Amino acid sequence: MKSRKVIAIFVMFLAVLMILGIVYNKEIYTVTEKIKNEFYSISVKLKKESKETRNKLEKESSTTKTKQEKEPSKTTTKQEKEPSKTTTKQQNEENETGDEKTSENDTIRKLPDSIMSTVEYWKTIYPNMTIGVGLYSLDGTKGYEYNSKTLINSACTIKAAYALYVLQECERRGIDIWSTYLTYQEWHSDTEGSGDINLYGYYGAQYSIADLVSLLLQVSDNVAYNMLLDQFPLNDFYIYNSNIGGQNDWFKWGRATVEQRKNEWVAIGNYVNSDSWYSQVMREDLTGTQYAYFLQGMQNWHSYMQKSGWTEENPEYPAACEAAIIDDSYILIVLTEDYTDEIGHTDVLESIGGAVESFWYEKDGYIF
Repeated sequence: MKSRKVIAIFVMFLAVLMILGIVYNKEIYTVTEKIKNEFYSISVKLKKESKETRNKLEKESSTTKTKQEKEPSKTTTKQEKEPSKTTTKQQNEENETGDEKTSENDTIRKLPDSIMSTVEYWKTIYPNMTIGVGLYSLDGTKGYEYNSKTLINSACTIKAAYALYVLQECERRGIDIWSTYLTYQEWHSDTEGSGDINLYGYYGAQYSIADLVSLLLQVSDNVAYNMLLDQFPLNDFYIYNSNIGGQNDWFKWGRATVEQRKNEWVAIGNYVNSDSWYSQVMREDLTGTQYAYFLQGMQNWHSYMQKSGWTEENPEYPAACEAAIIDDSYILIVLTEDYTDEIGHTDVLESIGGAVESFWYEKDGYIF
């Protein structure tokens, strides 16, 4: 009986403990749920605030960006307008060519300072010298020039264009320049001029057209010039030369502008690089010329095709001129005359040749 009571009491005690545990767990659960709900509420609130803040920031950023985009447009427009005046001024300065201006979209500009300073130096040494200078691309469409439209005594530089005419005329007529001979006559003589036929030839001697063209270009032989003129008259030559934009004053030597001489050398360059019958004859003859003054003023060796011309103590026709294609890369033309000194200033040709070489190296060949 006693043991039953003890068991009953123990059961009751366990029941009380269980009741207390359930209540306790319920309270714990309730507290936990409260904490969880509160945490969730805070989390939702934070997310909401975070989203509102982010939207606000994005809106402010968008507004600022729009404002910035609008404001610089005014500045840009202002900047675009202001340089246009400077650009126009620069273009006008670059278009100056001595006393003249060009309208070829700035493809032909005034001489670079480094070359122009050389020209100015020689003008102080020879104050009465007239000089024209041109530095051009092989097609003649780009370049630099000074006093390019002034007619200047051009001496024997005309012979390069004349040789071009003779060779092309021989092609047109089907003339073999190696087997066709011309005879040296007394009226061909030119005792005061340059060349080998005056020194070593004799009347009645025969020369092939190929030999005469070589003598004409390589040693500037005046007798060879006279002999060729018998077969290829000056009038016909000048009609041809006018058509290519070259010298057209109808004289045996005459006067030319730098621009005219440039046009002739563009035609020469095109011819020597073609597959025409006598194109390589022209190239070889222009490469073997004497008196290459540009090259003498340069520090390094360069391939060249050139023709120079000058006079000594000739009060009626003072001149020192040269035209050349250097390294198959550019055309260089310099024409000078000086009626005060009555001599040809070949030192000017050498000096400008050196200045052009320096400019070429300074720009790594990218001069046009």
